[in-house]
Amino acid sequence: MKQDPQPDREKYISEESTERVQAHQNGEPERGRTPYRPKRPILKPDPTGEGNTWYGSAGSKQPEEVGPRAHIHSPVGGVAPGSPQATHGVGPQGGARPIQTPAFLANTSLSEQFAELVAAIRFLSILPIPTSWGQKPGPQGVPITRIGGGYFPFVGLIFSLLLWLITWLLGLRLPYLAVTALSVVGIVILTGGLHLDGLMDSCDGLFGGKTRENKLEIMKDSRVGSFGVLSAICVLLLKWAFLGSIPGEHLIPSLLLTLVSARWAMLFAIFVFPSARPGGLGATYRQAITRNQLLLAGVISVVVVLIAGFWLAGWMGVAIGVLVWVCAIICALLLGNGIGAMIGGLTGDSYGAIEEMTEVVLLFLLALI
Repeated sequence: MKQDPQPDREKYISEESTERVQAHQNGEPERGRTPYRPKRPILKPDPTGEGNTWYGSAGSKQPEEVGPRAHIHSPVGGVAPGSPQATHGVGPQGGARPIQTPAFLANTSLSEQFAELVAAIRFLSILPIPTSWGQKPGPQGVPITRIGGGYFPFVGLIFSLLLWLITWLLGLRLPYLAVTALSVVGIVILTGGLHLDGLMDSCDGLFGGKTRENKLEIMKDSRVGSFGVLSAICVLLLKWAFLGSIPGEHLIPSLLLTLVSARWAMLFAIFVFPSARPGGLGATYRQAITRNQLLLAGVISVVVVLIAGFWLAGWMGVAIGVLVWVCAIICALLLGNGIGAMIGGLTGDSYGAIEEMTEVVLLFLLALI
């Protein structure tokens, strides 16, 4: 068997002076110059083609150590270059190649997705979540603004399942209209009135202000005016009336279709329309939404809508579910354009208003069907 040829010595000889190398080995500081950093060995295929290994890979014959930089062949950080801990796969000559993470798998680890899910539940509900769950600080320990946009429809699914349990327990002793009324109240409680508050502030500003600046100033005010109170009363009454018009056996699939699709519509509006206040809370929410999160939310909402539609009325219900999903997008576009024409974009309150109004429209549609 042929011996491996001696590697090119010039690749392993430093261009720095011998004094710098000796100073580095002796631990002496170098003044006024960039600290000496030993380079890793260069992986080079076996020129003979018989060794079937790469220089520097695990199990291969290491190049001859030459000169004052011979120590660079020692493992870095306890892991030898090309070892199974540092590399994977097979190179062109049978050696190892460096690990490369595909771009589409970036930020898709289970811990990352769990943090997004926890953020969505915290943001859209009052459900108790341990404070230690889903905490992932950003670079240099800086907290990351998370609202878990990709899991907004999933939160709607959680609400529907909780309401299913509540209505089943209460339906054993209470009449149907009372159960539907408690369902409407349950949605408000589970969300902490988040979306309803946005609806009231939006109506106060949009209908009470004269100019764009005046409308935005009123919407920013935490106090509720007459337009806000009237809008909340009307929305709650309409929800109760439409839910009461839906047969009891269709109540839960209808809630699934409505709550999931409305939160998908809200996320769609956040992503599509600009912010009315560049430095406002709505702008912060919008910056936290990515295209991948929008796609994830779309996939989750479509899957849930198809299942709920089949539960509602078989294959005909699947078509109804698709219709509801499309109507949710239309509502988001119409409401977003209307509000944007009045104040030049959307705010955090506008997102809540879009969600509430979309729920009313979808329940009306399901009551007609």
